[in-house]
Amino acid sequence: MTVLFSMIMLWGCAKKEYCTVTLHYRRAHAAFAGKADDHEKCENNLCEYSFQIPTGQKPEDVYGDLSIASEKGLQFAGWFTGKNGKEYLTDDLPGYPVEKDLDLYASFSEPGEEHWFYGASGWWFRKKNGYVKDDWVYQDGEFYHFNKEGNMDTGWYYEDGHWYFLKDDGVMARWWLHLNERWYYFDHSGSLQTGRVNINGQEYCFYPNGVMAGGWFYEDYRWYYYDAEGQMKTGLFTDGEDTFFFDENGVMVTNDWRSSEGTYHWFGPEGKMVRNSWVGEYYLDENGERAVNRWIGKYHVGPDGKWDDTRTSENGSSVEVK
Repeated sequence: MTVLFSMIMLWGCAKKEYCTVTLHYRRAHAAFAGKADDHEKCENNLCEYSFQIPTGQKPEDVYGDLSIASEKGLQFAGWFTGKNGKEYLTDDLPGYPVEKDLDLYASFSEPGEEHWFYGASGWWFRKKNGYVKDDWVYQDGEFYHFNKEGNMDTGWYYEDGHWYFLKDDGVMARWWLHLNERWYYFDHSGSLQTGRVNINGQEYCFYPNGVMAGGWFYEDYRWYYYDAEGQMKTGLFTDGEDTFFFDENGVMVTNDWRSSEGTYHWFGPEGKMVRNSWVGEYYLDENGERAVNRWIGKYHVGPDGKWDDTRTSENGSSVEVK
């Protein structure tokens, strides 16, 4: 018993008077009704059927019935723009106005075989037990999700407390994603990451909406800083006229000493490096470095930078205090 399918044309072509449509198929699998015989060319069981149509018109309006029929036991799976069967166009929907030259390849499959379909509402995926609905599909190393109506999802998708992103081709995003001039990161399962994340040994941070942090970031009563590449700062860092210090965990240091390249610095309650000022028995010079073995006014600091209270200077002379 032969099953007939309506042939589909799609839109899109340069502005010209006529567009050429060429259909490719195997003679053993298909036959055309209507006026097809006048345009069919076959060689070694491979056939082509070409015709011209005024740009912007439907084939059925010009040629009438141009149906394709499958052999018993096979089902028509749709028209493809590539021989590999992956650049899918359409199945047995009503015809569309043709707006560009088209080379379409007919695809047939065994009943129940898994394959893609494209309908008026988007992409579908058929398994042996029917169309996939409200579920994930793993195909050719990638994940796809289909909604309750069976349409392939694109864009943001929320499930069981996790956010996912489906690209324009339906592929679930994993690892880095650059979207609308912002960076996001998804783990191996496609779940959007937030907070502080170690990626290949480098610390990054992501806001609650998943956007990669840049600049200052406050979390759990601690300050961090992330550069334009999203990498967490450690050690000395200058922002404007102020210098800060971040420990090995990226936490900004406050009210404490830190050593850098053999020189000690003091960082105050706001994390800023102190300059030209005494901190206890130590003096920080104009570079924020702890002074050693020198006079600071009438006071002297020793080799460890500590004020030596046994010595004072009056009128430029050194006096040992007893």
